[in-house]
Amino acid sequence: MPRIGEPKQLPSGKWAVRVTTGYEERDGRKRPIQRLRTFASYEDAAAALGSHWSTVSKVRAGTLRRGSEVLVRERFRTWIATREGRIADANRSHFDHHLLPLIGDRRLAEIDGDVIAELIATLREKKSSRTGQKTEKPLSRSTVKRILASLSKFLSDAGFPTRIRFKTQPAAYRWIRTTDEIAKVLGAAGEIAEWFRVACAIAVYGGLRAGEVASLRWSSIDFDRQVIAVISSHDRQVKTWEARHMRLAPELSAILKSWKLKSGEKTYVVRKPDGSPIVRERNDSLSPMVRRACKRAGVDPIGFHDWRHTWASHLSASGVPLQAIQAAGGWKSIAMVMRYSHLAPGSVARDPRFDLAFRAAKEVVGKTEET
Repeated sequence: MPRIGEPKQLPSGKWAVRVTTGYEERDGRKRPIQRLRTFASYEDAAAALGSHWSTVSKVRAGTLRRGSEVLVRERFRTWIATREGRIADANRSHFDHHLLPLIGDRRLAEIDGDVIAELIATLREKKSSRTGQKTEKPLSRSTVKRILASLSKFLSDAGFPTRIRFKTQPAAYRWIRTTDEIAKVLGAAGEIAEWFRVACAIAVYGGLRAGEVASLRWSSIDFDRQVIAVISSHDRQVKTWEARHMRLAPELSAILKSWKLKSGEKTYVVRKPDGSPIVRERNDSLSPMVRRACKRAGVDPIGFHDWRHTWASHLSASGVPLQAIQAAGGWKSIAMVMRYSHLAPGSVARDPRFDLAFRAAKEVVGKTEET
């Protein structure tokens, strides 16, 4: 192993230098982060070493920010340790699967607008598959946006804030339009499995996310006051980190009371027959079952999360204010609920004053002459 600052030829014939790129806290002590770099010739190794020491000199002189030579991969290890909960899991997934393979070996100082533009182009062409899926599909624009949000936070915390622009158009959502169709799909879901029908009913009557349905406990349902407390998702904090309370619809209350007597489950409202959660985190295993139920009912297919869209759409069409839908559904901002505004009775999309009618001029003239 070459000493720091001294090129050495390896048995393979290549030349290597070992440099210190930063420091990290380990075992209660500040320890150097060292990296071995290999080159085809002594001249290349010496040039790289000279560039490294030039950077070190600039940092010590205050003309270059400290940490510029640290690799993204090395800085990520210390950064991810500061993240917690669901956010940490999402950040780790974004970096492990998408960012580190593309920019992990770049220095922090190299991450500029050109690198990010190249990264965005690569991500938009990249294909990936979810857990349990065999076919790979291109990353959606919303997924790319979330990946870039993780990168932006990382660069900001590392002391290299970089503005990342990537706009996404609101995607059209799917929902079931009529109450008859909803009833048919729920009936078909019961033919697949009774626990599945109950899970779908909770989602469409209460607007809960899949993880929130999986974590819902009997202790969170007050049948006397007709209230549901949504306090966890996948047995952790809810998505927005804020618990919420919502009304328990009478029809859903009847379904849950009957299910409580049948299931015998004492803790969780819905569990599979073997006692396992109905869905695991980051594994959308319920949507194929919903599509199967839709096919049986003769209804256009939707996914499990689309029950939530169906719930919010019918509330908006019934005249419930968007602010109330936002609070009941646990959305972080009103902008996320505006997609349902076109269904509200007072929206411009349903205003008859916009029903303009234009007739040909000669038709108007003919009627005028007759009168």
